[in-house]
Amino acid sequence: MNEGDIVIHKELGQGTVISVTQSNSVVVRFGDNIQIVKPEELQSVQSVESQMLSTSNDQISNTKALTRLQALLIKNINDVWGVFSRSSIDLLPHQLWVCKQVLKEWPVRYLVADDVGLGKTIEAGLIISSLKATRKAKRILVLTPAKLVKQWADRLYDMFNISLTPYSSDQEKYNQNFWNSHDSIVASFSTVQADSNDRHKHMLEAEPWDLVLVDEAHHMNCEEHTGATLQYALFNKLQKAGKITSAILFTGTPHRGKNYGFWSLMSLIDPDVFSPYNNEDEMYHALPNYFIRNNKQNAVDMQGTKLFKPMHQHPYTFTYSEEEQNFYDEMTNFILTGKAYAKECSQSMGNSVNLLLTALQKIAASSISAIMGALATRKKNLEEEAKGIQSHSDLKYLQSDEEDYITAENFEKVMQKENFKLMNHEIEHINELLALGSNVKQETRIIKIIDIIKRDYPNEQILLFTEYKRTQALMMTSLMKEWGKDCVTIINGDEELKDVVYPDGSKHNFAVPRLQACEDFNTGKKRFLISTEAAGEGIDLQKNCHILIHIDLPWNPMRLHQRVGRVNRLGQKFDVDVISIRNENNIETKIWNYLTNKINNIEKAFTAAMDDPDDMMMLVLGMQSDSFYDSLYTEALSIPKEHQQEWFNQKTQTFGGKSAIEVATQLGLNAARFNLTVLKDVPQVDLPDLTSFMKNALKVYQKKLMYDEEKDTYSFNLPIPWKKFGALPTEKDLIFRRKLNPGESGRKIVGVGYFGIDKALENAFKYEDYVVQIQGTKSYFIYSIYNEITVTDERVNNALLVISFDTKTLKFEKCELDDFYKNLSNGTIKYSIDEEKASLCTVPVAVKKFAEENKEKLGIQNPVLKLECTLRGWM
Repeated sequence: MNEGDIVIHKELGQGTVISVTQSNSVVVRFGDNIQIVKPEELQSVQSVESQMLSTSNDQISNTKALTRLQALLIKNINDVWGVFSRSSIDLLPHQLWVCKQVLKEWPVRYLVADDVGLGKTIEAGLIISSLKATRKAKRILVLTPAKLVKQWADRLYDMFNISLTPYSSDQEKYNQNFWNSHDSIVASFSTVQADSNDRHKHMLEAEPWDLVLVDEAHHMNCEEHTGATLQYALFNKLQKAGKITSAILFTGTPHRGKNYGFWSLMSLIDPDVFSPYNNEDEMYHALPNYFIRNNKQNAVDMQGTKLFKPMHQHPYTFTYSEEEQNFYDEMTNFILTGKAYAKECSQSMGNSVNLLLTALQKIAASSISAIMGALATRKKNLEEEAKGIQSHSDLKYLQSDEEDYITAENFEKVMQKENFKLMNHEIEHINELLALGSNVKQETRIIKIIDIIKRDYPNEQILLFTEYKRTQALMMTSLMKEWGKDCVTIINGDEELKDVVYPDGSKHNFAVPRLQACEDFNTGKKRFLISTEAAGEGIDLQKNCHILIHIDLPWNPMRLHQRVGRVNRLGQKFDVDVISIRNENNIETKIWNYLTNKINNIEKAFTAAMDDPDDMMMLVLGMQSDSFYDSLYTEALSIPKEHQQEWFNQKTQTFGGKSAIEVATQLGLNAARFNLTVLKDVPQVDLPDLTSFMKNALKVYQKKLMYDEEKDTYSFNLPIPWKKFGALPTEKDLIFRRKLNPGESGRKIVGVGYFGIDKALENAFKYEDYVVQIQGTKSYFIYSIYNEITVTDERVNNALLVISFDTKTLKFEKCELDDFYKNLSNGTIKYSIDEEKASLCTVPVAVKKFAEENKEKLGIQNPVLKLECTLRGWM
């Protein structure tokens, strides 16, 4: 057995001999893997060149050669782009491009920071499907926020038939080998970060993960002075222990305002390239090989049409009633009194007092109903403390790594639990506020929203956002009063809402699971959905809704972007209307207006220099912490009206300043991203193009792929070599398209990953037939181009190249793989049996020249050619 010989292995398929070792073992390249096998396990095969010199009129041999060629093309296109993955949704160019970009090298190391709504779950599914198909990744771990664990598991299974086992601490109690006994796991970072019951020891003892995928990766944060979060520390521990082969991190806010934190995050991608202590210019230069950021402006369909609809802002104002204004003024005095008291306390106690006062101010800006409920609970806690009933909570709740960020709901919970004083005679002050609040019988904000819906959107489905559950309950009560008790559902962190007043005057608690509420709204069963920030991430609500109303405004503008991202998503058919409600006399509205003007000015600066100013603005906003925005609103209460603008300018002089713009610009300029120039490279093939291959694959076994025109489904009888234990002899209800029609829930989407296709591919690569005779003067030569490698290499990049040669014009041409595959499948290239010998030409010189000229694009530094098969032209 000599170098270059073509061989067949019973399990590994066809390969090429690289060398024979001193111990008489044989080193063989099987596709993109190198294996050392025994000589007796191999069978020699006639080469392509030898077959070209012989004549064959064997129909089966011709079909085998054609099937093998199609299999080569399918595998090559899918390995690079994932375009034949059996997903249940239409794939978009930028998603396919992300898959190609990430998978161009192994191991995989990328931070993907796409804008909200571009389909990160789809990108993840494409990547995982392709890695599984190429057998590069068997063990996969997905780490995600707790509220998204089930959603990740459900979506990857529904869209790609990828099964992930959800992790819970209970499972590990009964199975300490859990991390080894499952190859594909999705887990909550907030659970696994805690080293309970030797969890980290078990994780470190388990087999390494081929791929670790992290959602909301910005929570893996490491700052210069405060150190690393628990998420960061755990990931770093696993990585240093050699338990992470490849890693993909997803986040919409990659840079949180401090370069140290960003480069620390990038060091998890590649510690040899990135570090807070490395040269920044050199790291920015390397960034495009590790960092992807696509934005909505560049997202298009396969025809190049923009995917996202325009968004229209509709700001509305209202004025408090006399009773509401009296309460608001007294509430402001209460907060200012508390701030004065905080200055007299120790630093730690003063910080705690100010934190709870911030919570009070936020709640009061949402609705009087919300702040009244919070004050009543606060009073009850203080009275119980006076009677000797102890509270068991402390401010550590706010530092919990289990929360995505300090939400308004968390503030409210803490405010209700804490029992230290906010001021002297606090209960007396609270009683005065409760008395004033009881005079408010209707809230003008809610009346205004109902009027807007009646006048401007009398029949549409509407998504409403608030930061607080009591405001949520008030809004729900008002909507049910106008449109009936079955018109509305809710999403919040507790999946429950208390004290909802029904149209008949009765009070009830309303409970609904998050995903059920989403389904009820998307299917039209409920006209209104009121959500807290619990739906700010991970929920798609664009199916039947293009109208969003902000009942209150979050202090951090990034939260608005996340809210709007629930409806301004892929698949939205209409322009998106965004309605905001503001009281122009509130300090909160004044600060919001100042911020809006500041943001507009920053966007103008980007517009002059960048093609995507909106995306650059999102990067700038993401650099500011919640505490920065909180300080704007809380400190403004103490500033006289005539000095507020001057104070704001001073306070925000670094917000969106030169350094922030420079960082955002550097990230924008050095991010790899999809653009229209790449569209021409995206393969124009899809699942329907697999039917021709399947017909040929079955034809080898004298079987047929049968089509039911009425049902638009396919079926076939299983060839004996394909049968698996317990399988039925016939595969039915197969569809070679992405979307299921109504009533087709039991049908199978056929693509790479479906066992029939996988079996057909597996068998095709074992065929020993390489030559197909075709009509015409053109011959086609299909080459694999490999990296020149050594025996120690574990993986090798490869590319497939099709060259045509016309015997009349003597011209060589490179063929695009997807075009060639489609022409081959639809009969444009006509093949048949003929005893006449085809003209034989050799093209390695032309191919090698092409490979050398394009080796950077191919990712192959030292090209080695292998002729895989040929279509012989004859006249």
